[in-house]
Amino acid sequence: MMTEEGIESGFPRRIGDWATAHYGPKTEILNLRRMPGNSGISYGFEVHSPQVDEPLVLRLAPSGVSRKRNADVLRQVEVLRAMHAEGVPVPEVRWSSEDTRWFGVPF
Repeated sequence: MMTEEGIESGFPRRIGDWATAHYGPKTEILNLRRMPGNSGISYGFEVHSPQVDEPLVLRLAPSGVSRKRNADVLRQVEVLRAMHAEGVPVPEVRWSSEDTRWFGVPF
């Protein structure tokens, strides 16, 4: 079920749990929004904690879709990191994992 902002029901709790585990217990997620696009699912948000304030984008493969080619977000991580290392202006990958406990798919 999707909310008015196109955010799956229960997702704010899951991303909050992920943020608390990675940034600490006083972490807040602000301005959570679904990002436009056709290949995969992306959410923009801001992480606020005593240690950091940073904007992030979370990229997920659609649930139930084969994780090959366009939907292989972990392959996208490798490509982005290689491009970044060569000086290509691409976003830095702060977090990635094949652990599905947070979002049901790798991120």
